[in-house]
Amino acid sequence: MILPDDVAIQATGLSKKYRLFDSPRQRLKEALDPWGRTFHEDFWALRDIDLTVHKGHTVGILGRNGSGKSTLLQLITSVLQPTSGSVEVAGRIAALLELGAGFDPDFTGRDNVRQYGLLQGLKTAEIEDRLPAIEEFARIGEFFDHPVRTYSSGMFARLAFAAAINAEPDILIIDEILAVGDARFQQRCLRRIQEMTASGCSVLFVSHSTEQVLRLCDQALLLEAGRSVLCGPTSKVVDAYHQILYGSGTPAATSLPSNSTLETEQERKGLPKYIEEFLTAEDFSLARKSYYNPNESQIGSRQAKIVDILAIANGEPLTGPLEGKEQLTLWLKIQYKEHVESPRIGWGIVTPEGIMVSGSNSVSRGIRLPDASANEIVVYRVDIQLNLCGGEYFFNLGVSTYDPPEWQFIDTRRAVVHFSVRNNQTASGLVDFFSTCDYCASTKPLMT
Repeated sequence: MILPDDVAIQATGLSKKYRLFDSPRQRLKEALDPWGRTFHEDFWALRDIDLTVHKGHTVGILGRNGSGKSTLLQLITSVLQPTSGSVEVAGRIAALLELGAGFDPDFTGRDNVRQYGLLQGLKTAEIEDRLPAIEEFARIGEFFDHPVRTYSSGMFARLAFAAAINAEPDILIIDEILAVGDARFQQRCLRRIQEMTASGCSVLFVSHSTEQVLRLCDQALLLEAGRSVLCGPTSKVVDAYHQILYGSGTPAATSLPSNSTLETEQERKGLPKYIEEFLTAEDFSLARKSYYNPNESQIGSRQAKIVDILAIANGEPLTGPLEGKEQLTLWLKIQYKEHVESPRIGWGIVTPEGIMVSGSNSVSRGIRLPDASANEIVVYRVDIQLNLCGGEYFFNLGVSTYDPPEWQFIDTRRAVVHFSVRNNQTASGLVDFFSTCDYCASTKPLMT
């Protein structure tokens, strides 16, 4: 099949089946059985996968362990042959499928790079020309000329990635190898991947880090039990992946100046009328509020539900763009369908791509909330001091319980509240740290 000019990888109905035997004896019995009886069970590691990767695009592959991610990559790289379906690729592939794969442990790093380059179809002169760049990117010092059996896992990753990117592939495939590198190495790798895609290289990126997938990938594919669950925009696929994980995942709790308190009858005294109306209203009007995002996603076991949210900035209802330095208060009205012991309230600010700016929860803040009864409606308040640069932002809000070592997510509403911050030209990025610059002194160059 001839691929369109803009397509790097085309998989159609891709499937891989294994025969599972209880023992080697059963395998032998099946091979020698004169009546052709079977003594195995069929296991489909991958079933009917369709995937198109366009040139210059990065596609993330998400899924739990055993979902078929590595099998898919091995089929694309022809390490395995499909049971049915087909996969076509256009151009040279550099694949990092397993830490240290293809490296001779008794060869030095330099010799392994030379061997890798030959396997990629490079000429000896080309490899020698690229050796300095590979050595510089790997930054493993004198170990570049030591046997790789003496390397740590991080050094393996550095060498393998440096060799792969300098082979100038048309398609780069990465399977979790960045997870073993330190933070600085990961940052350099991610920046280099972005440079490569800008120059037309296609990337398949497998990672359990949804932050990295959101940052890097144009689209994503979610696998579960060998089948495709969803393929499409990265943020939607990450939402679906989190939905599969809910009930057994552990949320990240990052630093954000805020606190959460239960609102009591006594605390209502002296509240503005719009807050009193929110607290006493019998109907739920979240969908009619200007800051509500109708494209939110809602996930959880639904023992309780966040039925209404009131957003206040500097003591006034949130109605328009902010300056980024406001005191923001979120009032959450939660309706409990069942008794919930020690509920946890969580909150986080995310970008439109789903990248977490910062988030926390009542447990991380050392706040123990009272048990909630069945059919009870409880109001909570979250206070946050903003310090954001200009841009568009959303709030994730949720209620959960914790039964060590697992969290159970009861109701999580991702990107439920939208707000914007004006660009004040004083800082760029996401967070506006307090910073200043002052003139100190002037010196003259020494006379010679």
